[in-house]
Amino acid sequence: MDFTLNLTVDQNKIWGLLGIEDIVTARANQAMDSSLAATTEQIIGQLLSKSAIQPEQITQIFITADFLDLFNGGYLPCPVIGYVRYLPRITNNQEPLYKSPLRHQVVTETVDSEDGLSQALFNLKANHPAALAVNPSFFSWGDLTEGALSALTRRILGYPLPVMLGSVFNKIGFIARENILLVNTLLLPGVQSFYDQLHTVLARQNIQAKIWTLRNNGMLMTETRARQFPIYTTNSHLAAHLLAAGRPLALDNMLVISARDNNLLFGILEQGLPLCSQVPLEYKGIALNLTHPFIKTIPLDRYQSIGDLKRVVKETLHTLHHAGESRPVVINLADPAINSLLLHTCQSLNLPVQEAKFSSSFGARYAPICVEQEHYLPAYTSKKRAEIQDLLWGKLKEELRAEGLSIKEDWQSYWEERPIRYLPEQASLIRLGYYGPKS
Repeated sequence: MDFTLNLTVDQNKIWGLLGIEDIVTARANQAMDSSLAATTEQIIGQLLSKSAIQPEQITQIFITADFLDLFNGGYLPCPVIGYVRYLPRITNNQEPLYKSPLRHQVVTETVDSEDGLSQALFNLKANHPAALAVNPSFFSWGDLTEGALSALTRRILGYPLPVMLGSVFNKIGFIARENILLVNTLLLPGVQSFYDQLHTVLARQNIQAKIWTLRNNGMLMTETRARQFPIYTTNSHLAAHLLAAGRPLALDNMLVISARDNNLLFGILEQGLPLCSQVPLEYKGIALNLTHPFIKTIPLDRYQSIGDLKRVVKETLHTLHHAGESRPVVINLADPAINSLLLHTCQSLNLPVQEAKFSSSFGARYAPICVEQEHYLPAYTSKKRAEIQDLLWGKLKEELRAEGLSIKEDWQSYWEERPIRYLPEQASLIRLGYYGPKS
């Protein structure tokens, strides 16, 4: 029998669930220790002792962790990183992250061409950076690759380190791309350490399982991708709340009401995935242009009377339902008094309503698998373009094999192409991949 282990990590506590199919066989939670690894090991030990199963029976591990939140709470280290910034010499730009206290963690070298890259790395060497970010110019995206840059960096600095290229983030505007690049790179050393320590813990417990991490868009990414793009876990807890509510009711389209940190959260599930917002997130003075679940929030401590709270809930439900729409409302809360208020309010508005009564810690278990790659693609002739497309699909299939995954009949492939402004010849970034079914 194949068991799954769910780990939900936040700044205060780690929750663990052990289960098979929709059956939870053991639960445990532990206040966050100074060490993520130590707390995780305690949770796993408790779950195994409660369930009396063999560690070898755990075949998949699902992680819900907002790495930016953990970084902010001091549970991930705040390293110094190097940053090579491509800008014309005549450009008068502010320093990176100039509004944020995180700017002190970034040592910047500005170059105006690829010729200055080696010297910039030599200049960064004295700071012994823990990771490297490079935001290339538009005209060098096709020539500067992560592999070549990693080799050059190792030769000059004398040690390997995580390398991230800004070209993998298709954001309009140099600063928008720079912000997400630098914050993601700041997360890399701590996230690498998190997964390395997790593997040590699992080895001690004799667990050999595939690790999946929930993205903020409600899909699962492999450990390889989570190590590379930890910024995509921002607000992933909200996605878990939405996914957990829909599973037992077999609903793909609904409005979910849940609670977190004494707030009521209103979110929408469409076609089985969270409806996402493109409004930038603010973090320490940094605008992050990230996809994240669209959520309306009602702070419970702001409303002293039941009547006031009921009025605000009604207004919020009206806002989230268009004229003539009757999207089912699913309540995923543990508070009986608030549940009763929400049920009566929905019924008074003639909205179909149900209670989920399902743990949000199990949400990642019901997310679809997504394996994808992003690539820069100039507008070559149709023949050359077809050759490049075949090459990229081949690389993606190699990645699947490396991850021990096989494409099944119910998997779907996709290809998205997004033109990049200011580039000649209609160059673009393409995103290609495979969606696996929900578990």
